[in-house]
Amino acid sequence: MANVQAEMNEEDEREFWKFQSSRLNMDCLRPELSRSLNDLEFLDPTEPRVGGQQGDCLLPFQVTGLRYLVEHERGPFPITEQFGPDDALNGRKFAYLSSLVADNPGLGKTVIALALIGWTALHPLPGQINKLTLVVCPDGVVDHWLDEIEARFSILEGWLYHGNNVGTDGKIR
Repeated sequence: MANVQAEMNEEDEREFWKFQSSRLNMDCLRPELSRSLNDLEFLDPTEPRVGGQQGDCLLPFQVTGLRYLVEHERGPFPITEQFGPDDALNGRKFAYLSSLVADNPGLGKTVIALALIGWTALHPLPGQINKLTLVVCPDGVVDHWLDEIEARFSILEGWLYHGNNVGTDGKIR
């Protein structure tokens, strides 16, 4: 990818970033992206936004990423060990996995992570209390994360834990 970008002239690079930052055009969605939108019913299928009408519009690759995260975290993946919630239909135990959102700068990690946090809050597993979501980020963007969570999702509360010695000098906001 770095070699391709290095060979772009200025006009091509402008067009590339213009496309990357453009709003989602439903006409260009592949069938699997349309299915992704149908599966994620909290998104408006004509213009999928995170956090209501004022939120950011998801791009096609972000919708795909969000669908992967939801499928990965919600499985269900059958297990044989004695942990995980019971499946109400057949009594088997299931594991629900975690995810790590890591991508190049500017591709919407914050938006995708917020969409996952919002989806999880709105769709709790049967018989399960909503879990916490841990966001690890540099000091310089902590307040940004808290502001984004509070602005986009009135049902969620952002907490800041900061400190070197867990349990002794950590601070919670």
